[in-house]
Amino acid sequence: PVVYAFSAVTSYQRKALIENEIAFISENEQVYLPFLGSVFSKASRNLPVHQIDSFSPSYQMLFLFLLYQEKEKSFNKSRIAEQLHISAMSITRAAAALKELELIKEEKQGRDVYLSLALNRMDAYRKAEAHLMNPVQEVIYLRVNAFENGIHAGEYSLSERSEFGYPSYKEYAVFGKSQIVSALQSEDPGIEMKEKLIRVQIWRYDPSLFTSTNDVDPVSLISSFQNEDDERIHKCLKRIEGEITSWQITKKSCSDDSVTIC
Repeated sequence: PVVYAFSAVTSYQRKALIENEIAFISENEQVYLPFLGSVFSKASRNLPVHQIDSFSPSYQMLFLFLLYQEKEKSFNKSRIAEQLHISAMSITRAAAALKELELIKEEKQGRDVYLSLALNRMDAYRKAEAHLMNPVQEVIYLRVNAFENGIHAGEYSLSERSEFGYPSYKEYAVFGKSQIVSALQSEDPGIEMKEKLIRVQIWRYDPSLFTSTNDVDPVSLISSFQNEDDERIHKCLKRIEGEITSWQITKKSCSDDSVTIC
């Protein structure tokens, strides 16, 4: 039998695992082994999260969502999960990690939990900077007419937003789990002429969630250049940092406590 091991599970996670008959054990004294036995302590809350080296996609998505909101605006945790198209369990884990890093605040209002940024934008970005992951999972090359109306990314986006010179390829970002990816036919850049190709970044999360323009959001753009040694690029990225304080991804909807992605 296979048993999942967790550092901790919440009461919500415990209930979901048991309902789906998934065997698990956790360090906060929760044991469910249907083929052997079960033990549950009263303390089913998450244990503190330690040694967070790099954000997972869900951590980064929650951070970016809250980073680009209006000052001191809080959002229902369940609604955030719906907006970002990820599970409530993933949001719970992400919220616990970001709280441990003192990046966000959590507030209970009745039975609902609301999340908000704990710092101003630039302070939050500086504190999270060392933990940000590179959203780019893979880069492929396509024929120019094979991909249209994508979100500008990489050096192409950088050239439009700074003094960086025009790049060799137009470059776009697309979510790796989107349906369009399975239909893409990559080309060999060593064979085809540059003017016939574009570069496409396959992302670990959906870039369209964090922008209302044709360009990827500033934090994701900066993170996509991790391990880049080109001093010209780093100089231009300093200018991109200036966009963080004014970047907006949401607008108010008819309901006071909900948001709509632009």
